[in-house]
Amino acid sequence: MNPTLPSGMQEEADKIKGDAIGNTMYSERWVLKTLIKLSEKYMDYTSSDDYRLESDLEGDLGLLWDMTIEPDVAKYLMDHNALDIIMDVLKFSGSPRLIEIMVGILGNVACEEEVRRLIGSNAELIKIIINLLTFTDSPTLLQLVRLLTTCIWNVAKETKVTVEEGGDNVAEIDSLEEGDCLWTRCLREESELVCRSINFILASSRNAELLTATLGLLESLFNLTWYSGDHFCKQFSTVECIQALMEALKEVTSHAGDESDSQANLRRVEAACAHWITVVHRMTYHHQGRNALREHAEAVCDLVGRLWPQPSEGSTVHTTLATELLEALSQQGEPEDGGGGCSPAG
Repeated sequence: MNPTLPSGMQEEADKIKGDAIGNTMYSERWVLKTLIKLSEKYMDYTSSDDYRLESDLEGDLGLLWDMTIEPDVAKYLMDHNALDIIMDVLKFSGSPRLIEIMVGILGNVACEEEVRRLIGSNAELIKIIINLLTFTDSPTLLQLVRLLTTCIWNVAKETKVTVEEGGDNVAEIDSLEEGDCLWTRCLREESELVCRSINFILASSRNAELLTATLGLLESLFNLTWYSGDHFCKQFSTVECIQALMEALKEVTSHAGDESDSQANLRRVEAACAHWITVVHRMTYHHQGRNALREHAEAVCDLVGRLWPQPSEGSTVHTTLATELLEALSQQGEPEDGGGGCSPAG
């Protein structure tokens, strides 16, 4: 049995507990004070040259960012209209550091289903988030790509339909009804910007963490419309994207053999390779993708042959995808697809 606290200490403990957010020890008053400070100060940082924030503001916002991994804190922020404040900051601030923190907070709170629903019901916020892909600050882009991947992956995962495949065979597949999802509609409306921005990141970034995350985002985009026209797969099936994908994988794997590689770096290389082969393999599912890949067939085959050995007993699914990719590229060109759904090469 715990000893009884003296009356003075008990009163202080009750005050702390009464100010705590949910089951955490974080203070409600402190969070509200920080939100108020943010709403009063963000217009002081409208320039893209504002890399440094007032030290007290940056310290408080950094702490708030850390706190948002707690579900109770995420819920508390939503209950106090934090999304509206964050949206205003993203609309009017040009400060890379301030935008990075705001997007990072969104990325944390978006791990909660309720928050994802709130974001997914706000077309203006979704469009602001998508348009941030044109930002050039790598730390901000890393947080942005993680946020987009979280939201898009869950949109594809959580929407299920049942499809009958002849007779009595019924298969449950992940699918998406285009007209029912703001995320999908907004992404399609901004397809050109999304493609251009992702290609630019893949082709020009030297940040292995950002490149790996962007490859994961591209895989999530492809999964978003697998059963609804494969829109993004076709949008990205261009010679420019193939070139960007090649540059990205070369950059991520360029130091993979160094003795100084940490386990984290090796895991990052493995993740990048897995995303890459999945994305490129998906491009072989229609005529446009196969033609784009054949423009760089020699280079693609060389890279694939070096990174994925010949299949053997116990081969991974990604080795199998690599083999199928090589087989698709070795075939002669086919006539144009009929314009309907996707069908595998071969």
